[in-house]
Amino acid sequence: MAKAKSKTAFINRLKKKTKAGWTKGKKAEAKERGKQPELPAGINNGKAQLIDYYNGTYDNGDDYLNLRATCVLPEEHDDVRTKGVSFFLKYIFATRFNEKGEETSTPDTVMETLVNDLKLLGADIDENDMDDLLDVIQELCDNKTAFKFKTDGGVFKTKDGPRKWTKAYVCGLTELGEAEDEYEDDEDVDEDEEDDSESVEEESDDESGDDVSEDDDEGEDWEPAVDDCYGLEIDGEVVEIAVTKVYHKNQKITCEDTEGNEHKGISWGDLLDL
Repeated sequence: MAKAKSKTAFINRLKKKTKAGWTKGKKAEAKERGKQPELPAGINNGKAQLIDYYNGTYDNGDDYLNLRATCVLPEEHDDVRTKGVSFFLKYIFATRFNEKGEETSTPDTVMETLVNDLKLLGADIDENDMDDLLDVIQELCDNKTAFKFKTDGGVFKTKDGPRKWTKAYVCGLTELGEAEDEYEDDEDVDEDEEDDSESVEEESDDESGDDVSEDDDEGEDWEPAVDDCYGLEIDGEVVEIAVTKVYHKNQKITCEDTEGNEHKGISWGDLLDL
């Protein structure tokens, strides 16, 4: 049995070991610990509501805008609980390249995608200027805008084994109660209709444009690239990082977190999807 210590002696011992941790913890904003649950791929006619948004600039100069939503329906998919799970529609205004050195996105193409999604969410973009962008998004969040969404994904290989990636796409506005019926209808597809439904799904993926082609690059030959953003578990907490250097020979990276701290020798397999 562990030896009991007096309160004073115990606190004094802690002060010697971790006074800096106490001070830093007091100043930091409280946040949930543990890995954020993720939506599985393959959801169609799901329903979600916008909650809020985050915007800022990474230390490498890339501006980002994340819209946070909460899944309402389906309640579960592929035996994974999805109702109440938060997910992000992420827009990073940066120029990116695939492993072949081909340009896959620019700030302009990312902005076009954002404006397209805002229109699908019911925003009257024609009546607003770019100066009004955040106000438009804030109004959508204040209204808890309900929208339909789908997810797709795949698997890519790392030296530590296969990892899954998923991405959510806005599919338009919806009303409370409608998405449940639509989602159940998709679950009851007759065997004779399966081939048709799969072909429709493939066509809709093609319509999603640059985002799909960018994700397609994350196939079996996936590798991180400079300016890519991932999650990284540090001291039991998942923080957002941006890749600053990539080492192909040993499959490691150097990265920076949002507070500007540099982390070296990170294995590709330790990178987490946000």
